[in-house]
Amino acid sequence: MNKNKKSTITTENLINYTYTSLSRSSLHSLKLSSLNLSSFSSSSLINGELDYKAIGSSRCADFPWKNGIINPGVQSNLPPYNSFHCNTIKIPTKIKHVIRRHMPREVLRAIHPNVEVAIEMCLLFTTQLISTQFEEEAVNNIDRWKALKTEYLRKYFSTSPSSYKKIIKALETPLLNGAILECDYISIKGKKSYQYRFGQAYFKKGLVSYDLKTKEAIHLLRKHNEHLCNRAQSNPICRNLMTFYSTMILPTPEEILAEAKTLISKGYRNRNGRKLTFLNKHSKDHVKNHTELSFVEDAIKKFKYLTDNHVMIPRPGNSASGGRVVDSITLMPRWIRNLIKVDGMTLVECDFSCLHPNIAIALYKGTQEYITHEGLAIKLNIDLNIVKDQHLSFFNRTPKHMEKSPLYEYYNVTEPQMIKSIVDEKYKSTFKHTSTSRKLFAKEVEIMCDIITRLNRENIYVGYVYDALLCHPRNVQRLIEIMNSTALIHGVKTVAKASLSSQQRSLQDVGKGSRIAA
Repeated sequence: MNKNKKSTITTENLINYTYTSLSRSSLHSLKLSSLNLSSFSSSSLINGELDYKAIGSSRCADFPWKNGIINPGVQSNLPPYNSFHCNTIKIPTKIKHVIRRHMPREVLRAIHPNVEVAIEMCLLFTTQLISTQFEEEAVNNIDRWKALKTEYLRKYFSTSPSSYKKIIKALETPLLNGAILECDYISIKGKKSYQYRFGQAYFKKGLVSYDLKTKEAIHLLRKHNEHLCNRAQSNPICRNLMTFYSTMILPTPEEILAEAKTLISKGYRNRNGRKLTFLNKHSKDHVKNHTELSFVEDAIKKFKYLTDNHVMIPRPGNSASGGRVVDSITLMPRWIRNLIKVDGMTLVECDFSCLHPNIAIALYKGTQEYITHEGLAIKLNIDLNIVKDQHLSFFNRTPKHMEKSPLYEYYNVTEPQMIKSIVDEKYKSTFKHTSTSRKLFAKEVEIMCDIITRLNRENIYVGYVYDALLCHPRNVQRLIEIMNSTALIHGVKTVAKASLSSQQRSLQDVGKGSRIAA
């Protein structure tokens, strides 16, 4: 590719949390950390296309694309982002056909006088719920609901103040196989927004790409992408990820399949104890105990959704999650994430030992130091995996459910004042039993932000998975040093550790899964 050439790369835009994608674009990786994505001058934008020369890119020859398709396994010196001219979205199969063929024209014209614009605005709305196609199993979202704030929808569909309401009304219209959209119409000011979900006939029916054609819909999408990019640039974790993406190499389909076969041969189970297996073109309904299994085909679909020619724009969460950042890395299946490489090397995962219990002790004035899952398992004489599993939810439970945990008696005896403070807070707080987890998540994010900021000052950029960081093997020692010292600065007494190698981790997970299943 001629590095002085102006170029447009057409990529797919996926919206979840919102899943808006960033394709491998012309933003130069070394410029990105200081580049304000909303301040491109007219000299750098010509006919809606980015001028490589104007923004200082000098390595376009390294761009890993061929005929608009990403070359898997090729490392890019340019971050995988989309400039604001991405016009492709993912939508559920057949929804476009259903809207076009069966939606009453008067309902569509209420959205916009131009029916084609109205149809594409409806399609844009459906992208907001694509995440529920994948998160049902991951976060136990059995009812498939997703909350969407009124303020957010009004800002996104800004052609008029009531556009979003008219779109919702259209999608709720009963059609041949029922309404496309359902809403619970339950809101609590400051606590809960309306929740939406796809009608049963449109849920998990597959996804297809769609290129927006009307200038109105394209404008809405670009404006939304710009907003998300600017928001990401203001967050230390997201800003770090934008540079990290430029160094990572995603696994090829062949590598994923080979890893799947290897793991299956070893009896691998995921963290939920579900055994990995192939679906082999069978319907899940015809597979015995399918709820106890994790299918390779589902994992690959999710991976493709998250990385299909791009990665999504990293996005900070809301107050309920403490601002935890969500991106393609955090959402992809762990066994596939383990295959990501940097400079040809498998990433090493570094995380804290028993982070949330130690944060709870710091926040609620506990007396113990450096609690570990292993130490607690020995003291309680119970399986290590039971302790780990209980710690995941213990502080987020209602007081009555806390009492049913095998951990409760231990904490109630060793940390009576801490437990009293937590229980009192759960009864008094506006957020009830979730108030504790909100605080724990917020402190976790604060610590991770400080760690990443310190690393970036040393030109070390890392992958992020909530309370764990992924780095090149050469940076492991320095990462652990910074993690430990930063935690202490925040008054949290815990120890960071590096994970085992990929092969050892797989074998260890097999053992964990077997014990969980037992």
